Amino acid sequence: MIFNLIEEKKMAEEIKYNICANCGAIVEKDVQFCGHCGAQVQVKQEPAESSQPYAQPGYQQTYQPTQPVYDKSRADAESRLRIAHVLAWLGCLGTILSIVAIVLALDTKKTLGEDPRIKRTVTIAIVMIALTVLISIGGSVAYVIIIMNLGYF
Repeated sequence: MIFNLIEEKKMAEEIKYNICANCGAIVEKDVQFCGHCGAQVQVKQEPAESSQPYAQPGYQQTYQPTQPVYDKSRADAESRLRIAHVLAWLGCLGTILSIVAIVLALDTKKTLGEDPRIKRTVTIAIVMIALTVLISIGGSVAYVIIIMNLGYF
């Protein structure tokens, strides 16, 4: 509505002519009587313009943020990835600890001689190294497979 008033005012300022309501002839803007038929030309009174135009209230749609969708299969894959990651690191740690156990057992052999506990400790350490290497390889392979399935590569 306010925009219409502003446009009408601009148009009235731009227009230098009026149209006679009696005969339809074009007359100048400041003329009181029509030069063709002699009828009095009615000058439109423009409404008083307010100093502050106000915007009309209107409906504004509120923004509704989208909620992330919970994907159970992705959550399961993420937990499997964490387990594979832990197994890979535990395998590395187990290998290192088993090597340390072998070194300590062989070092003790010098002091104690042929003690059956040393042979048993070295055997257990070698078995543990084999198991941790297998766990480490399995964890690493599972880690890579899960990462590839999640689309990181």
